[in-house]
Amino acid sequence: MELVPAQRALQRRWPQLAALGGPLGVLGLLMGRRRLDRELALLLAGVPVLMLHQIEEWVWPDGFMAWMNREVLRSSSDTGPLTAARACAVNVYGGWGMSALAIAGRRRAPALVAALAGSHLANAALHLGYALRRGRWNPGAITAALLLAPWSALVLARQTRSGQLRPRAALTAGALGATTLPALIGRMRRESAAAARRGRRRRRLAR
Repeated sequence: MELVPAQRALQRRWPQLAALGGPLGVLGLLMGRRRLDRELALLLAGVPVLMLHQIEEWVWPDGFMAWMNREVLRSSSDTGPLTAARACAVNVYGGWGMSALAIAGRRRAPALVAALAGSHLANAALHLGYALRRGRWNPGAITAALLLAPWSALVLARQTRSGQLRPRAALTAGALGATTLPALIGRMRRESAAAARRGRRRRRLAR
């Protein structure tokens, strides 16, 4: 299906939107902190937390796509199977969209908030696990440690303390949210392996 101009522009420009939205979100929270209750302020803080993480991945220092494809997905390409289109879908429709749903449904569906926190914890675990295993930084590791993981832990702890969710329900919803990343990685690894097999087959036929 052919993309409309707005979709193509979003695929190219969403990292710049994150670069603008992250600092502005922090500024907005600081300016409005006295008018917000603590629960809502914490949830709203998740949006600039995510965007600041995306800045480290995609704007400065950048390099996330190549790292993800080469190291995590075991691909021979810097640009696939994690493509620009897929990255936009995951970060914008998935990340920003799920954040908006969690904030809007925080009263009626607190499990959405726990699922979002679980998703962010899985993201942080990916970055930090590879950083510890390889003994070096990867794009997103600093904000994963300083922002994503602490925010997620605070959200889950507050949900259980306030009685919004029982500990078992919070753990279950968080675990379900955390499964989305490994499921996506598994799918893209299978795509990468299939592409590698096709490449080897073509090379054999060309001899």
